[in-house]
Amino acid sequence: MAVPEQPSSAPLILVCDDEAMIVMLAQDVLNDSGYRVIGATNASDAFTLLERDPDIALVFTDVDMPGTLNGADLARLAIARRPDLPVIVTSGKPPTVALPPGASFLAKPYRLDDLVAHVAGRLARG
Repeated sequence: MAVPEQPSSAPLILVCDDEAMIVMLAQDVLNDSGYRVIGATNASDAFTLLERDPDIALVFTDVDMPGTLNGADLARLAIARRPDLPVIVTSGKPPTVALPPGASFLAKPYRLDDLVAHVAGRLARG
C-alpha cells in the first residue's frame, strides 16, 4: 500500500526504534493520521536527522536501543538542543533512567490509536 503524500505544512514526526517493523508501522499510522514521518532504527541516526532537519516537530523514541546512544540519551539531547520540542519515550518496561523534563512516556505495548492521540496531545501542548 502506498503511503499518501502529506502537505509540507503537516507536522514532521521523527520515529526511532531498533525494530524496523515498529518504525514502519508507526510511520504508516501517523502518516495516515495526517503527519509527515521520518524514521531511524538507532538513536545516533535519529539525532543526525534531528540536527539536519529543523522542521521536526516531535520525537517518538524507544528507550532500549543498541549503539552509543539509547532513546533516553536521544530524548535528553533533543530537549537540550530544542527545549520546546515535544518528546515521547516508549518502552516495554518502566525506564530505569530518569527522562528529561518535558518528555512524556507511552508504555509498550500501546494501541496505535493511543499513539496517535498521544502525538496529537503533545503537539497541541507544545
